[in-house]
Amino acid sequence: HDMERAMDELLLSKYIPAAVLVNSDLDILQFRGATGLYLEPAPGRASLNLLKMARPGLGFELRNIVHKVKNGGQAARKDGLDMMYENEARKVNIEARPVHSDGETPYFLVVFQQAAAAHQPSDSDGADDGRAQQLERELNALREDMRAIVESQEAANEELQSANEEIVSSNEELQSINEELETSKEELESSNEELITINQELQLRNEQLAESQEYAEAVFNTIGESLLVLDSSLRVRTANDAFLATFKLKIDDLEGTPLFEIAHGQWQIPQLRAFLYDSVLQQDRPARTEITHFFAGIGEKVLLVNACRVARKSHTGEIVLLALEDLTEHKLAARMISEREEWIRNMANNAPVMMWVSGIDRLNTFVNRAYLDFRGISLAQAVGKMWTEHIHPDDLGRCQQTYTAHFEKKLPFTIQYRLLRKDGVYRRILDKATPNFTPEGQFTGFIGSCVDMEEYSEAQ
Repeated sequence: HDMERAMDELLLSKYIPAAVLVNSDLDILQFRGATGLYLEPAPGRASLNLLKMARPGLGFELRNIVHKVKNGGQAARKDGLDMMYENEARKVNIEARPVHSDGETPYFLVVFQQAAAAHQPSDSDGADDGRAQQLERELNALREDMRAIVESQEAANEELQSANEEIVSSNEELQSINEELETSKEELESSNEELITINQELQLRNEQLAESQEYAEAVFNTIGESLLVLDSSLRVRTANDAFLATFKLKIDDLEGTPLFEIAHGQWQIPQLRAFLYDSVLQQDRPARTEITHFFAGIGEKVLLVNACRVARKSHTGEIVLLALEDLTEHKLAARMISEREEWIRNMANNAPVMMWVSGIDRLNTFVNRAYLDFRGISLAQAVGKMWTEHIHPDDLGRCQQTYTAHFEKKLPFTIQYRLLRKDGVYRRILDKATPNFTPEGQFTGFIGSCVDMEEYSEAQ
């Protein structure tokens, strides 16, 4: 089998006739055999069109023969065509056949074959007569081809005329449809009037939906933790679970009850009454206030009260939304922090050494009493300034460089320098500083302690 395949490949490569496969536009899709004798690339833009690649003398005949095969559906052949190749006249036979495929696109196989040289008669008169007869045959064939082309053109014209008649008929149908559309338009106008009536009814329903939406939006916009909904006379309409849990109440005991009679009058709070009557019920925008009150069984509460009066469009009357945010724990935590800061501040002021604290901007945020007494200045004069102020000029550059380098790296440092005392004398100071961080690890600046080394030496 391998030997047979090799033999077939040899025969196909050496002895297959030159041929090309083209489509209806005469574009070459495939080459077979040696086509260089009959085809060559045309100068200029690259193209695989058969007519552009054909040697001089073949283009017209190739067009005719493919046209004939396309119209007739049968193979056609032309023999003895003249062609120039390397300035030499040659005779060529061409044959075209239709190629059937699964698709609708027609394809054609064009085969080229070099014609054998015809026998030349001995005398010139016979040669001329033979040439004349050949030309006459070619002319007759050309006439036949032209007749076929004219018939094809006439058939195409008839098809165009038929298509035009169909277009005219379609236009009449479109005009009839347009009249029907006019009738439909009148029907739509009548339906539109009915829709307007229905739309008015829907608009009423839409207003009711808008009222519900505004109600819901107002609830969500004013809700904090505990929420009360009151009517215009400040009677409770409803309360959320947070309110019931915080103040240990039941919804059945609240609905319809005046606000100031809840829990046996525990909500009879003068500040809250004044806030509701003098502010909330007198304006359309939200208002807030902070109240502190002792509730039996609960204890003292610090409440941030947010309130808003909402007008109802489709019904008479108004509602009041009351949101209560419990600030008790926040206030307690803030008071504890403030007391702790005051305790630390007192401890620093009573320390026997000078202390300074800087923020992330490297400026002082606090200095203790010992530092102020040494310098003879007030706290306002020290805060917002660098601790390096009033250092001896010979030590200032070294101190600033050390502080900057350790500040950027957030590393502790120890340095000695001379600092101006309130009596105008420079004293040698030992300064130890360390970076300060919050419990969460956030850098807040530096804290330093200063010792007068000369005073320490004198004490020794």
